[in-house]
Order: sequence, then C-alpha cells, then structure tokens
Amino acid sequence: MFLLTVNAPSQAPATTELKNGRYQIGRHPQCEIPIPVSELADRSALLEVRGEVVFLRNLNSFPIYVGESELQPGQQSEWMIGQTLLLSQNVYLDLGKVEALQEGAADANRAKKTRSTIQIGVILGCILVAFFLLSDDSSNKQDISESRYNFTELVEPLEKNPKYEEVLKSLREARIADVRWGRDNPERAIKAYELLLGNELVIQAGRKGDTDGPVEKARAFAIDRIAYLTNLKKGN
Repeated sequence: MFLLTVNAPSQAPATTELKNGRYQIGRHPQCEIPIPVSELADRSALLEVRGEVVFLRNLNSFPIYVGESELQPGQQSEWMIGQTLLLSQNVYLDLGKVEALQEGAADANRAKKTRSTIQIGVILGCILVAFFLLSDDSSNKQDISESRYNFTELVEPLEKNPKYEEVLKSLREARIADVRWGRDNPERAIKAYELLLGNELVIQAGRKGDTDGPVEKARAFAIDRIAYLTNLKKGN
C-alpha cells in the first residue's frame, strides 16, 4: 500500500493509506480525497493505484507539477514514491510507501506518536502565527495571501470567448510561474503578472472600471498576487 500526505494551508498534514482503485482529489466534498481549499478546482486530479504503480491524471484546465515534471491538462503520468505533487501555490501532496506489516506494532505506534507530535507542532505554530498577526499593527492586518477571485472561476468565462484568448494565455502563464517560482523567486512570478496587466484588453478593462467582467477579474487577481508576492519578496 501507499501513503498519501496532503499539505494545505490552515490545516495539519493529513495522511491517507491508498489501496488499489481510483481516487479523485479536489475541493468537492464527494471526492475520495477532499481538500477544502478555495484555490483548488472541484476535481483537480485523478489518482489510480494499480498494484505497485500509481498513475495521476490532471483534471485542471492548467498545468500541475509532479516532481520536476509539468503535467498538462488531461495528461496522465506515473507518480513515483518520494515525488511531490504541486496542485496549487499552497497545496502539495507527497507519496510514500507503507512499510511491511511484519516490522511490528511497535514501529507503527512510534510513527503514530511522531505524526501526532508533528500535528500538535503545526497547530501550535498556526496559533503563534495567528497571535503574531493579531498583535501586529493595522498596516499588516490585511491578509493578502488570498485573492478576491478563485483561479478556476477566472479561467472558465475566459475560455468561452475567443477574443480573450491572449488574456487567458497570459493568465495561465502567470499562474504557472506563480505556482512554480512564487515561493523561491517572487520577482519571476511578479514579472509574469505584469505582462498580463500590460495586455491591451486588461488595460482597457482597468480604464472602464468594470468590476464584474472576466478580464477585470483577471486583472484584480493579478494585482492581488503582485501585492502578495511583493510582500513575500520583502520578507514580511
């Protein structure tokens, strides 16, 4: 059997044992592996365990990453033990292998205690971070890590209109740069979002002050992410 560990914001790492079969991963509560995070699609990926092999299919409309490899929408790839699956900027999953049962209950108990200690540590860490944010001055009270719009919800209306093709392309490229480089190289992701803001349709939407249109929402998303990444680059 395999072990799947889900790492998502505002929750302790969750580990699931995988047997032969299919598992949908996504935000929807009916998924076999539900991850209630707004930046995920209802169904982000399909995982299939076949004996000693695990396969993964990308159900998103944008690429995800398995280890160092990019997995395009609709593509399937083998998921190797030890690789990290990056579903979004803040959600990543790790794949491991369940050790043979004959290693004994003592090892299992020690592992259980270790996981409990880690979970407690994560919870305490979250409490300390929350306390720090609440005690900080008002200029830092606004949490800009969350954008006003969900990425998946932005993509769908843009896909329906051919005239938004360039906007959609720039948005996807910026999001890919954000997911892949945002943590370690924020400047690279910022430049990608700035290219999106330089699109003529995006500029026009900003001038009109439209707040409900798909292009304006993409523009607002880019502005939010630039603000967050700039703050990250400064070390705040």
